[in-house]
Amino acid sequence: MPLVYSVTFKIRIMKNIKYTIILFCLFQSCNKLDIKPDLSRVVPSTLDDFQGLLDNTDGIFNVSYVNYGEIACADYHIDYQDYQSNFTPLTSQVYVWNIKDLNDPYFVDWNTSYSRILQCNIVLDGLISNRTLESNEPFKNVKGQALFHRAHSFFMLAEEFAQVYDEANLDKPALPLRTSSDININYPLSSVRDTYGLIINDLKVASALLPESQLYKTRPSKPAAYALLARVFLAKGDYTNALIYADSCLSMKSDLMDFNDLNENSDYPINQFNKEVLFQGSISYDHLLSRNVLRINSSLLDLYESNDLRRNILFFKRDDGSFGFKGNYNGVEINSIFGGIATDEILLVQTECNARKNNISLALEGLNKLLKKRYKNTSFVPLNITNQEVLLRRVLLERRKELLFRGLRWTDLRRLNKDSRFEVTLTRELNGQTYTLQPNDPSYVFPIPKYVTTITF
Repeated sequence: MPLVYSVTFKIRIMKNIKYTIILFCLFQSCNKLDIKPDLSRVVPSTLDDFQGLLDNTDGIFNVSYVNYGEIACADYHIDYQDYQSNFTPLTSQVYVWNIKDLNDPYFVDWNTSYSRILQCNIVLDGLISNRTLESNEPFKNVKGQALFHRAHSFFMLAEEFAQVYDEANLDKPALPLRTSSDININYPLSSVRDTYGLIINDLKVASALLPESQLYKTRPSKPAAYALLARVFLAKGDYTNALIYADSCLSMKSDLMDFNDLNENSDYPINQFNKEVLFQGSISYDHLLSRNVLRINSSLLDLYESNDLRRNILFFKRDDGSFGFKGNYNGVEINSIFGGIATDEILLVQTECNARKNNISLALEGLNKLLKKRYKNTSFVPLNITNQEVLLRRVLLERRKELLFRGLRWTDLRRLNKDSRFEVTLTRELNGQTYTLQPNDPSYVFPIPKYVTTITF
């Protein structure tokens, strides 16, 4: 298993190997247009089997989360020689927003997400034969995990391949909502409305089934389900419900690290599975996102004040004077960056919603709670902002500074560009040429792979 999970999951290596072999047999038995395989011969059937599938964190779950949006959001730049050495032509096109004619034999973000959805559906379909156990906690836990993972995968896909959630886009085509493990069922593109409806419904059911805590942070819990609901409703612009679920999450789990206690000179100052992590996940590795390649934009670095501890905790200076990113919540020395859910994000969701709803005192309380843990304790003075718009802008600024390289910026750009007060024009320079992405440009929606009519996982 990868280093990121080696310590915690050694005891489950053999079990995961078993289920990986089983799933390999399943995939080998069905090509793009093949007849339905005899799933009864290859698919696990007990609760332990299903939990084993969901614990396959070395190739399917908790890893390989979508990365096109992170590459495209322009928090960083790369040297032209590094761009030329990229071995994935598709992500090179994504980097400069040249996506109109993407035609790659393997869309990583699409395929890995639908692989995960397929396995969730195998679990959910398999649970039907275990209905006599549905009142048991292990049954509820397994079903809740599968629904969470499915919803999460559909949401990540929607934020890249579907139109931004907006009243004008609700009936526009979005994704094939595969809810069965039967690969012979054809699913047309659903609407944006129906896509988000399924995501939210899955998560609401999951939140009712999941326990408040799990043995491992790779298993989604009730607070994690509430947190993901808060993230989804924020993307929709539904601040009432985003606040409800952020409150629900933080009432159960609200720990924050104090950056005053971290070693800013460390190459990896933030530990994996730290107390802020609600749900562990990692974004797919790509050369253009690797620690040794990406260079932080100076405009982003300039946002951090001299007494802001994040300046030295999140970034490191190279010998050539450029800055790289070291604030990875994965902690260990690997190139894949954190794509899970943490309490700092949900606190900022709560704070933004309170600011938008003119709950000034509550928004200030949340903002100061975070900043107290991020600024030098010898010089931090709590903010006292009484103007709603000024406060909202400060909250969005802190969200910008806190949540970079988490797979969240692309969603923020999509939703905030709908408001002229917060719209952003992205620019990149490469080999003497300037590339630009205007707010609400069609390139904020990646084209669905041309081969989807043949296979969708």
